[in-house]
Amino acid sequence: MRDSASSQKCRFILVLGFVLFGLHDLAWAAELSVAKSPAFFRPAFSFGFSSKYISDGFRIGGGGPVFQPWAGVSLGSSGLTVGGWGSIQTDRTRGDLDEFDGILQFNRVFGGEGTWKPQLDLAWIYWRYPNYQTELSGNKLTVGGRMLALPTPVDAVRFIPSYHYHHWFYWENSDLGKYRGGGRHAFESAIALDLTRWTSPFGLSNQASLAWEASYHTGVFGIQPGWTHSVISIRNELTRGSMILTSSLNRQWAWQKSNANSVNLRDEWWSTLGVTFAVL
Repeated sequence: MRDSASSQKCRFILVLGFVLFGLHDLAWAAELSVAKSPAFFRPAFSFGFSSKYISDGFRIGGGGPVFQPWAGVSLGSSGLTVGGWGSIQTDRTRGDLDEFDGILQFNRVFGGEGTWKPQLDLAWIYWRYPNYQTELSGNKLTVGGRMLALPTPVDAVRFIPSYHYHHWFYWENSDLGKYRGGGRHAFESAIALDLTRWTSPFGLSNQASLAWEASYHTGVFGIQPGWTHSVISIRNELTRGSMILTSSLNRQWAWQKSNANSVNLRDEWWSTLGVTFAVL
């Protein structure tokens, strides 16, 4: 029992250490590397920790904590980023649920110095569970956009509406005769607050936001089509030089708890902490 408690204590300390060096959002990493480095190849990397792996409404890997590292390279001012991402179970008895993704991403902001700045977001993700008992891999395409920093009556507050469509396509057990696919429509709005006036004495810029999202699934992974869930997130981003420290607290409500073919049968809480570095 003492050895077990000691092992759990060591694991907690290890997890706590990685919490201080984590990943929260891939797009922030790409934008940071584009903004900070003058070279054509602009690498950035992140380390992260999430108390649960929740994605597209699904609770993945049994709901345990995960490490989520990322590394990528942005190509000049093209808006293209090539990278790799992982979600690694802290409980190594569940290592069959480790996930590794290859990512090609394009982000482009249109407009000048004005407040109306639409952003186009495109991404292709190849996801794979290399340790799973059967072949488990596939592709995910994302297309969408957002309006950046729409003005509000309060100078330091901006409104950011967005829409993204995510489409999965894969073949069951790599059998070309068993195509599977489906998508998710994600509608999100966020209120962003610039808190830099309070953090600038410490050499930090600070952006906080409150975001809410509603999702409509079209039937991927056998999910019954319909409005499946909503999420409210409180996010914070601290920037100093080439480093971004991010955190979030998230609450998800399942809208079809009595439907066994929905994304989730219960509501979820989870939190994230992360740090992203650009290599100048």
